[in-house]
Amino acid sequence: MAQHKIDIRVGKLLCLQVLGIFPDFSKRLKIMKTPHLICLVLALFVVATIGCNKSGLSGLVPVQGTVYYNDEPLAGASISFIPTGTNAETRSGNGISDQNGHFVLMTLNPEDGVYPGEYVVTVIKVKRPDVEGKTLSELVNQPRETIPQYLVPEKYTDKEQSDLRFTISSKGEKELRIDLKD
Repeated sequence: MAQHKIDIRVGKLLCLQVLGIFPDFSKRLKIMKTPHLICLVLALFVVATIGCNKSGLSGLVPVQGTVYYNDEPLAGASISFIPTGTNAETRSGNGISDQNGHFVLMTLNPEDGVYPGEYVVTVIKVKRPDVEGKTLSELVNQPRETIPQYLVPEKYTDKEQSDLRFTISSKGEKELRIDLKD
């Protein structure tokens, strides 16, 4: 027990030395200052004081669905749920559709969902530059387009123009369907 108390005191004094509060501690214990020791103590100090917080946000509900454009699944689209109405002060949720148009929303962590409430939805898909078979110097020197070329009607890319509105219940949504039309 006495050895344990001494170890704790030595650890505390070593932390104080690293922080510059007790600079002559290493002379008293005849400990050689090394970058490795300082890094180890700093790492332990950071882990002990900050800890690991993976809890995320509370109150989020799972939301997933499929986005369609002219009745065909839309792959590679960015879907954003922007809060409106009574939950306008909460965070947005975002997702990317896979090759089948399926998406899962996240707010802070992957697939953690969104808060229940009312949302306006934006869907964005832009044409990617053709890079197949081009060298790096060709890509760097090619002219850049300043205006993105949307692959969905522009009204869906702007929260002010989008007519996509959804209310997410406190249970979440497992089969949400988003339909985009020309």
